[in-house]
Amino acid sequence: MAAYFSNGAAPRTGPSLMQGIGVSLIASGPFVTDPSPMFGQTSPLGVVHGIFGAMVFTFAPLSCFVFYRRFRSDLAWRRLAGWTLLSGMSSPSELFCSRSASNPEVACSNGKV
Repeated sequence: MAAYFSNGAAPRTGPSLMQGIGVSLIASGPFVTDPSPMFGQTSPLGVVHGIFGAMVFTFAPLSCFVFYRRFRSDLAWRRLAGWTLLSGMSSPSELFCSRSASNPEVACSNGKV
């Protein structure tokens, strides 16, 4: 990927974010997640899993915006620009709604935080 996107808009940022996502996914895999945060049960393994998971869910939308910038200026990739922007904009709200479903103190449907 770094070789293909070696010039143009954001030649190093996009591949670096993708590498960060890959490393974080691999690093979080061996660590078992905790059953539910609503019961206050945390373990060291669950904390490590949560840290690397947070990196994945932070880097993923950022990489969408970086690649959107790249795709809208490149004719070969322009048709994916809109979908990339949509993915980048929708993934944080999807994450919020999934977190609120597992934690009753945060309600997604009525807008309370």
